[in-house]
Amino acid sequence: MDSFLRTSRQAAEFLGLFNARGEPNEQALAHMRLQGTGPTFIRVGRLVRYRPEDLADFVKSNSYASTRRRAQSEARP
Repeated sequence: MDSFLRTSRQAAEFLGLFNARGEPNEQALAHMRLQGTGPTFIRVGRLVRYRPEDLADFVKSNSYASTRRRAQSEARP
């Protein structure tokens, strides 16, 4: 991946977040930022930008081999 910063639109497209019209869903990323559940982002003044490596790390950290995976803290003794 090259090193220039991505806009919210580019990040949404990379993550596969699209609205009903098939356009990149920047609002989904804004909601994820608000909830603290999205990829790491950078503020450049008032602008929000994403580093390509942070987007790739987000995808890797949200990859699962099974839907049955449970958090360690939820496992019963």
